[in-house]
Amino acid sequence: MRAIILGFSLALTSCGGAEVSAEEQARIDAAKIAAVEKAAILPPVPISPETISFTDIERNELFGAGCGFNMVGVDDAIALTQPDRGILKLDGKIVRLAADRGSPIGPLGSQSKYDGKKYSMKLKINNNAGKKFGIETVKFPARIEVRNGRDQMVFSADGEAQCGS
Repeated sequence: MRAIILGFSLALTSCGGAEVSAEEQARIDAAKIAAVEKAAILPPVPISPETISFTDIERNELFGAGCGFNMVGVDDAIALTQPDRGILKLDGKIVRLAADRGSPIGPLGSQSKYDGKKYSMKLKINNNAGKKFGIETVKFPARIEVRNGRDQMVFSADGEAQCGS
């Protein structure tokens, strides 16, 4: 019993050290909060959008006017943008994103931003540099950016948007 009382007294003595000023306590608290917040921010996990094949377009009924984004050196689109939806293909699955009606309108009524459950996508098209390609298509220099739910960049690439109907 005596050992328990002695241990309890020592514990109380060690807790009762010098008093900390309110300013010092605020600084300590701020440092602790910053450390917790830093630990809670996970680094972004990069994604690799896959090319969207004509079979994907047929199977998922993705026909319509809009733009397909091709990365530099890649012939097939890795993203589609239409007036009502944006499309990515991740891990073999089609991912649909809703058009952000507050974003600028691009060629053929496509939006420049699309939002989904896990990702958002921006297609930045240089509308002043379009070149006619074929009968109904115009190619524009473009950049795609995909962000996760924490607004962290998980993919970006330069390329061209091929817009047509």
